[in-house]
Amino acid sequence: MILLDSSFHLQFTGGTAGCVLAPRLSENPKNSVLLERGPVVDCWRSSVPLVSSNFSDQKAPVYKWQSAPLQALNGKQLTMVTGKALGGSTKINGLIYHRSVPGEYNAWQDAGRKNWSWQHVEPFFKKSEDSLSHGTSPSHGTKEPWQNQSTKKDHFPSVRTNIKIATQFGVSLLTEANDPGAPVVACTSLDAAIDRGSHRCSTDAAFLPRSLVSRRRNLDICTRTICTSLDIKDGNPLEVNG
Repeated sequence: MILLDSSFHLQFTGGTAGCVLAPRLSENPKNSVLLERGPVVDCWRSSVPLVSSNFSDQKAPVYKWQSAPLQALNGKQLTMVTGKALGGSTKINGLIYHRSVPGEYNAWQDAGRKNWSWQHVEPFFKKSEDSLSHGTSPSHGTKEPWQNQSTKKDHFPSVRTNIKIATQFGVSLLTEANDPGAPVVACTSLDAAIDRGSHRCSTDAAFLPRSLVSRRRNLDICTRTICTSLDIKDGNPLEVNG
């Protein structure tokens, strides 16, 4: 059981977004409690991009479950996968760093999601990012924790062939995958969440390094913990049970 007074921030996930929010919230004296269901996974395998993406491995830090029957697939069910360690699915995904296109966010704003237009969300992308390949671009950040870089090397002949064919059919070839002014349909090398040392840059590694956590006395991280209930009573501390 954990008791928190009403001035504290409270957070219940240590997934992809939670690892970004926890250090932000704990920049001020108000405590941020981070309760994560899975373990800390920081062995050498977890930092190797290709090896750590093998979520079919029995030891992979993932949850798996079957989807509901899909009508478009004649009732077939698919296996769904999500990361369960601190850092969530950024510990096991394909490393792709992609923001989608501005029109998607503007459509959310038009549908009534206030402050979700591209103009509102772009500063937050830049606030979290250290772009190693597009540092001179005005749409990228270079001073924040989450490192990414372009995968410009064409390792397979088939990739080079596909690029050649695409451009012959009039598909634009981009030098920057996350250029907000680029065409929606284009051919480009993707950006990947890989740091300067060629390691996987998951959100726990980027935003919750040991050096920060050890200094942040008002930040508590509880791994292998499941929150089961919240008891809120007027005039009393908030009680968290797990």
